[in-house]
Amino acid sequence: MIITIDGPAGTGKSTVSRLLAERLNYPVIYSGLYYRAIAAYLLQKELLIKAEIIKEITSVEIINDKEVKVNGIDVSFQLRRPEIDRMSSNISQFLVVREKVSELIKKKVENYNGLVAEGRDMGSTVFKEADLKVYLDASLPERARRRYLEDVSKRNISYDEVLAEIQRRDEEDSRRKISPLTIPPDAFYIDTTEMEANQVVKAIINKIAQLKVRNVL
Repeated sequence: MIITIDGPAGTGKSTVSRLLAERLNYPVIYSGLYYRAIAAYLLQKELLIKAEIIKEITSVEIINDKEVKVNGIDVSFQLRRPEIDRMSSNISQFLVVREKVSELIKKKVENYNGLVAEGRDMGSTVFKEADLKVYLDASLPERARRRYLEDVSKRNISYDEVLAEIQRRDEEDSRRKISPLTIPPDAFYIDTTEMEANQVVKAIINKIAQLKVRNVL
């Protein structure tokens, strides 16, 4: 079973994906980490975003969220730098980069019996035939609050600044020509504004149970 978890920033995608994967004993793939890894690789080697360079990337090895290698080169120490945030967002708008990330992720699936794939276009673009597509959403103020609580200890930033960042990212993601942020028509939509992560996971587990019963019938 392939389960995709899509949605904008601050909806709890990463936490829900991790908890769901643990419940199902599935591996989990965070597509955003692939973009960060490629951005860190380009920055570290002082490379430009060119098609021939991107195509030469043959492996992104994610040992965990703190140990990542691209083409065998360790880029772990760069992943959380502020410039990587901006750069990963920028390179994700290039078709050649999105195709490369999609290719690398699909290679991983060949070795798995099940998978939870988290991102912004996992269900709408990468895994269009996924068994279950989940789209998480939440109100803008709540998403900003969550992200602010995550970031306030890491960088000197105000809630208003986080709110502005998320608004800007939402606009960019929804308006971009390549793989815009969108709700797949067959997605299981969940508003997480007033929900804890465990409640969201329970709702998804119940949905999986319904699908299994339907398939048996």
